[in-house]
Amino acid sequence: MNESYGGDEKREFYRINFEKPLNFNKFIDNKVSEPNTAVTRNISQSGILFHTKNPPSISNLLWISLDLRTLNICQEIEQNALILKEGIVGKVVRLEESKTEEGNYDVGVCFLKKDSKLEKQLDPSLG
Repeated sequence: MNESYGGDEKREFYRINFEKPLNFNKFIDNKVSEPNTAVTRNISQSGILFHTKNPPSISNLLWISLDLRTLNICQEIEQNALILKEGIVGKVVRLEESKTEEGNYDVGVCFLKKDSKLEKQLDPSLG
């Protein structure tokens, strides 16, 4: 299946291919869960796509531990995104079963912005 997208691009920021391991924790009752492992696929100033066997649910809030220092867009992410204890906080906006690897999922996360209403509700031990 080789279809080209004929509509307007809806993404505001250019995505960079970036394949590195990462850990993420789900926020459950405003506390963080045990860490889960994943591998990033791509990243932009506003979000990240990663691949995992243990997917969160749509709308879950995540704390993502990721080495941003290796990215050229690091400064833009740090200026805008909510960062707690050297991790980025985001919300799951896309969840899709992998077309190539059974039992794996692609997870799209939109970074929360600084001064988000949720910032004060999250686990204070991360701040």
